[in-house]
Amino acid sequence: MNGPAYIPVSAPKLWGNEIDHIARALDAGWVSGMGEPVSRFEQAFAAFIGVPHGVAVSSGTCALQIALRAVGTQPGDEVIVPDFSIASPAFAAVACGAAVVPVDADASWNIDPGKVEAAISPRTRAIVVVHTYGRPAGIECLCEIARRRGIALIEDAAECLGGRVGSSGDAACYSFFANKLITTGEGGMMVTKDAAIAGRARRLRHMSYGAAEETHFLHGEVGFSFRLSSIAAAMGLAQLEHIEEALASKIAIGHAYRRALEGADGIAMAPDHPAHTYWAVGVLVDGDRDSWQRQLHERGIGTRRFFEPLHRQPALAPHLRLVGEFPRSIELGRRGFYLPSWPGMPNWIVDRVAAELRACRPGISL
Repeated sequence: MNGPAYIPVSAPKLWGNEIDHIARALDAGWVSGMGEPVSRFEQAFAAFIGVPHGVAVSSGTCALQIALRAVGTQPGDEVIVPDFSIASPAFAAVACGAAVVPVDADASWNIDPGKVEAAISPRTRAIVVVHTYGRPAGIECLCEIARRRGIALIEDAAECLGGRVGSSGDAACYSFFANKLITTGEGGMMVTKDAAIAGRARRLRHMSYGAAEETHFLHGEVGFSFRLSSIAAAMGLAQLEHIEEALASKIAIGHAYRRALEGADGIAMAPDHPAHTYWAVGVLVDGDRDSWQRQLHERGIGTRRFFEPLHRQPALAPHLRLVGEFPRSIELGRRGFYLPSWPGMPNWIVDRVAAELRACRPGISL
């Protein structure tokens, strides 16, 4: 069902100033990845997070890869990641030649800090903490563990932009995909307080520039063509002008869903948090999750199922070191999906989605 009445699970928000910013970049001849709009976007975005350095790249996954490399991740190392997560942190670790060590979720749906210590080995190079669906993870505890054990801590804050995260670890990574709080179409950013990490990340980003001697293309290390184009950066600057408005809208939508679904039978949400950004509004349902989604689809409402736990990903099987069990992430992957939500989404959509969700029945297909 894809008619006009169908409500998608997400939609990009364009504010109207994107064309002007892109036109100015084109008029100045800034097109590729070494232009003035890129450095302006890096500076403005890093300032919003509250750190001095930003390194713009072509995707959030690329940001994670250069962050892991910049903190010294090498083949044979191990990287601890949440088991309940998008696969990007694990794929970035594998791209560095590292083994992936998943850790189960806690009640917040984020990595369980209490189980991280048991996953650390002499080969552990870094912990990647994902602030899942916009709810901040237990970053203070994880920072303490990382400092005490001499391990790098990288925040995957792609889903929690604006959530008072991103400045606690060695680096933080963001995505500007179309469904994120601000978008450049594609793209990502690594931010850091550490000038050395930023410098190494910039060298890695430029396959033919920073990783080579300036004039002779003589490469001393392997780099990547991970540059963000000036056109995309110009769009990012336009979006950044409205980031507070976008954030306020998403938070209001999340709170509206909480009120509308309070006390609903067979439906639960993650515990709230003062800095919850509600990038995605997720629910856990009793019974057959796929049946709930089918019923909503037949009522004209889009949903998207939760992540499959990383320890069940066939592509990662040769790269995993498994420690302990994963009951929470298995439960989340089996029961969860998220609901329509995007900046500027009208209130009537929350009301309609909540009403239709309350009308669904576990295991019953309309």
